[in-house]
Amino acid sequence: MPNRNAEAVSRLDHPDSRIPSRLEVALWVAVFVVGVGLRCARAQRVAVEHFDEGVYVSNLWFAEEGYRYPDAHFYAPPFFPWLNEWVIVLFGPTRWACMSVSLAAGSATILLMGWVARKWFGPEAG
Repeated sequence: MPNRNAEAVSRLDHPDSRIPSRLEVALWVAVFVVGVGLRCARAQRVAVEHFDEGVYVSNLWFAEEGYRYPDAHFYAPPFFPWLNEWVIVLFGPTRWACMSVSLAAGSATILLMGWVARKWFGPEAG
């Protein structure tokens, strides 16, 4: 009878361990769907309520400063206000548009953290 632990270890040491298994992909999809579902479950109640979030979405109100909140680089990650600005230009200044970039970035973080854990600590951690 073959030793299952030895097979698992040899499979992880194999160069093809970079390719995720079907089970791993299914788990990633399930965790992502649950995470996005939880993050967007009460999207109608989401609003810009912190000062930093206001900085992210306020570029259009600062025409005299070149459509940029003064010293926004102290508050916002690179390109984040720009992405918010374009979503607002395309879809209008609705509550959904103002928060969509934050919801998308937060949802992408789920996959990013899984990928980082997999790269640093192996497929089991990812």
